[in-house]
Amino acid sequence: MSRYFLLLLFLPTIVTAQEAWPFDPKPDDFSKDALFDLRSLNEKVAGENGFITVSKDGDFLDGAGKPIRFWGINTNVQDPLPQYSSHPKKDLERHARFLAKRGVNMVRWHGADLPNAAPKGGASNDPTRVNEPYMDRLFQLVAAMKKEGIYTTVSPYWANALRVPRTWNIDGPDRQDSHGLLFFNPKLREIYKGWLKTLFTTKNPYTGLALKDDPALAIIQIQNEDSLLFWTFQGISGPQKEVLGEQFAAWAGTKYGSLEKAQAAWNNTKVPGDDAAAKRLGFYGTWDMTRGAPKWEASKGKRLADQLEFLTETMREFNQSIIGFLRNDVGCKQVVNCGNWRSADTFLLDDAERYSYTPGEVIGVNRYFSPPHLGVNRGWAITGKDTFASVSVLQEPRELPVNLKQVRGKAMILPESAWVTPNEFQAEGAFLAAAYQSLSGVDCFYWFATTATEWMPPTSANGFNKETLGKWVIATPTQLGQFPAAAYLFRTNLVKKGTPAVVEYRPLPDLWNRNPPLIAEDPGYDPNRDTGNTAKKSEMAAIDPLAFYVGPVEVVYGGKANETTNDSAKFIDQTAKTVKSNTGELTLDWGKQVAIINAPNAQGICGFLKKAGGTFKTDGLEITSENDYAAILAVSLDGKPIQTSGKILLQIGTKCHPKDWKETAKKVMPKGEKPFDGKEVDNIGSGPWMVDATKATVSFTSPGLSNATLLDANFNPVAPVKSNKLATGTLKVTLPPEAMYVIVR
Repeated sequence: MSRYFLLLLFLPTIVTAQEAWPFDPKPDDFSKDALFDLRSLNEKVAGENGFITVSKDGDFLDGAGKPIRFWGINTNVQDPLPQYSSHPKKDLERHARFLAKRGVNMVRWHGADLPNAAPKGGASNDPTRVNEPYMDRLFQLVAAMKKEGIYTTVSPYWANALRVPRTWNIDGPDRQDSHGLLFFNPKLREIYKGWLKTLFTTKNPYTGLALKDDPALAIIQIQNEDSLLFWTFQGISGPQKEVLGEQFAAWAGTKYGSLEKAQAAWNNTKVPGDDAAAKRLGFYGTWDMTRGAPKWEASKGKRLADQLEFLTETMREFNQSIIGFLRNDVGCKQVVNCGNWRSADTFLLDDAERYSYTPGEVIGVNRYFSPPHLGVNRGWAITGKDTFASVSVLQEPRELPVNLKQVRGKAMILPESAWVTPNEFQAEGAFLAAAYQSLSGVDCFYWFATTATEWMPPTSANGFNKETLGKWVIATPTQLGQFPAAAYLFRTNLVKKGTPAVVEYRPLPDLWNRNPPLIAEDPGYDPNRDTGNTAKKSEMAAIDPLAFYVGPVEVVYGGKANETTNDSAKFIDQTAKTVKSNTGELTLDWGKQVAIINAPNAQGICGFLKKAGGTFKTDGLEITSENDYAAILAVSLDGKPIQTSGKILLQIGTKCHPKDWKETAKKVMPKGEKPFDGKEVDNIGSGPWMVDATKATVSFTSPGLSNATLLDANFNPVAPVKSNKLATGTLKVTLPPEAMYVIVR
């Protein structure tokens, strides 16, 4: 390699106006001139036919018993942060209309501050007190979204945000960490139930209904991101660990007939914290529970299995009791999601975690696509001199967030997910999520998150530090901008659900003994909760994890392991590096790093188009592109196949960066981990987003098409697009550089 080439390699990359166009749309005027509007997919008002339910097959049903799919988003527009919103009610009404137009029919309220009503911040000294202004913002959110046919999911509790005051008479230090406590501490459970009763029985002044009686509230999430099987279990100490130890001793005594018989079954194995006189047991650490099927002495393995069973059943009993309280004492009719977290070992412990959720109708997991990002504020912001890797799911196909092992008979949701910035390969997100959750039957993907009424330009992460950019943002041209065609595809079933590729039966003793499952999803990565810089994959699965791209992967807790079925291998070609769905409509080519949709009413491609050859054919399209990376998706808007349709929405996503963003290629060498080829941020830039120019032509074989129109970000017509009717009857459309939405008629 020449010295000249090395010099070029490490010169800063600057996105210029010649290569990109500014995304700086006007506020949506909701003009009748718009050439499409997905508001019509929603009900006139959310819940107009009654409460959402779940079918025996694990699909959501509306109040009339008809299947309904949800395209979701996490929003905080109801919170009047000075840098975003000063009139929450007015902004919420506009926000709801904006989201509905783009295909959203579910929002999530993440109520981390529900009990935090102390005048000086933190939890109130009065445990019965609820943060009424915060609750009022939820009421406003439900009312505004309901009017636009958008349902709400309520998540009222997050242990990570709660520090328990000593005045609540829960033994331990003042402002103690609450992780894990809710599952087993009877006092905190009663306090929590009081908050729930207030929240769900108080009349919403904006609708006239208490939330318990409002079918626009679709899902109640009992708690967010907490588990006795996660690393935070090790933080339980002092009096609270003694409370849990006493419960473990009582449980073991019941199982074996007495505590003494339990100790005998464990060959009198001792653990720090054991106290026979106090009838209290200690615990092995979380690390011990992440070991595989025990290879130690039988006594330790038996006690570890019992510990895991006890912790799992403790969480399951808590979930069952709260559901009973919501149903019988409060009168809630909504379906319930017990939790959305993961364990300390996704491969060995996640089945136990999911089993603890089974009292509810809905299973959930928060999972992001989050490649490495190193920096002092990496948990919440991007700053100068940060280093990162831009990675596509098409390069790491096991990391697709919707690759989920679903519990048979339960609905499956991702309450939080996104392609996390500063990764530049975000345009694939909506394309892949819509296609593969359609295939697998995953029921709702909630994008995380927005604090903007409409779009979010590159902005300070906290509104005060101007040297930062927000990290957890999706109201951008490459994420929210890719909603319309993807949401339409998913919600109108343009891609078929597959037949189960794998159904794994897991006897419960296999969970407690940490016997390896035959297949498991890879863990997501959260820089605020995980060590290291990437998720740690397991290579122990007997069934290829690419089976998630073939069809639904399901698990049944109980039965016999030999009842497991696997029909995935014939669709996976490791030599060609391709995997096809068992519906025949989806192809992942991880060798060429592209994904193709070829369904009757939805067709397109995403990935590294130029490197993959630049020309691609589906049944009704031919796409030619000079873009290094893009997502191009066509959906029929008139119910006819693409080959005969008279109205097609063509949606294009490329890459985007803040204006004046600068980066330099760099070999990143994280301490204690493998180095990787990444980039260093030289200048975070400013607004607006600069979107890589579209360089593509799309040819349509439908004889009924004759012209194309460029739309703006609000779907209003801008100008005719160059198109030529060929002798074959094909309409060849040459896309302009600023093309994001084009209507072909």
